[in-house]
Amino acid sequence: MTPPTEHVQTWPSGPTPQVVAERVRTLELQVTRKLDSMLHGAHEGLTPGHGSDLGESRQYVPGDEVRRIDWNVTARTNEVHVRDLIADRELTTWMLVDLDANMDFGTQRDRKSEIAAAAIATIGFLNVRDSNRLGAMLLAGPHRRPFPPRPGKDHVRAILTAALLPPKVDGLGHSDLTDGLHRILANQHHRGMIVIVSDLRGDGRVGGGLPADLGQATLRHDVLVIQIVDRRDVEIPDVGLINLVDPATGHEREVVITPAIRDAYQRRAARFQEELADEIRGTGADHLVLETGADWLSAIARHVRQRRTMRLPRRA
Repeated sequence: MTPPTEHVQTWPSGPTPQVVAERVRTLELQVTRKLDSMLHGAHEGLTPGHGSDLGESRQYVPGDEVRRIDWNVTARTNEVHVRDLIADRELTTWMLVDLDANMDFGTQRDRKSEIAAAAIATIGFLNVRDSNRLGAMLLAGPHRRPFPPRPGKDHVRAILTAALLPPKVDGLGHSDLTDGLHRILANQHHRGMIVIVSDLRGDGRVGGGLPADLGQATLRHDVLVIQIVDRRDVEIPDVGLINLVDPATGHEREVVITPAIRDAYQRRAARFQEELADEIRGTGADHLVLETGADWLSAIARHVRQRRTMRLPRRA
């Protein structure tokens, strides 16, 4: 059997187009200035800070994270215990970014791929300010572009530039997020942060776009799933006869849009989103939804504030 072809060096090379360079600078300014002012300099809820290893067990107190419960000691003592974390090194954050043909779509202000770039900028520039390292696995259908973890803004800019210049992959299939996550976990030996950015459409089934081992990743790492949606993912206009195309697979279907079809589509989309959110929550990962027509800066700021509120110790 012929081994599968590796698709690593497939991204465009050469000088960065001026429009892309300007977009990278704009995203950096938005994150480092506007988001900072919205959060008043507090963003540990999104980037947890320096990496940690498990330390000694102690008795649980209200406000401790459930994921840190030491079940062996709890069973032995009949009292809930948690493991403290020992911060001894810089945090390594990995980003798994979906850039298949479906992400090159948007009916509002931005395409999904542009919101994905905004997510990279947010995670990247907030992460490296504390000398933490950022790694990335960019997936565009069958093509991969890995970036080993490194510190510094120049590294973030390089990842951003590549994300804004993916290869054309129309009809070449969906990105394999499961394989991408496996590759990251093989290189992430210490506890860190993993951020998955995708529209999570996959093959259209609930969970079809999620990595198969997401729950396994959350056992050791902080995991954030950033889902990018467009209005057409949840509703369809009254346009009569229409030819629907899946850009990732090239599959086409001619449909007459009637009021009954529109209502069924909207109900199924709502059920899909609800079940997907439940599945992500069940793995222990955080879930953030960014819309192509909405203010992504405000959405991220709200998420960070919520995370910080959840992590504050409760008063007895």
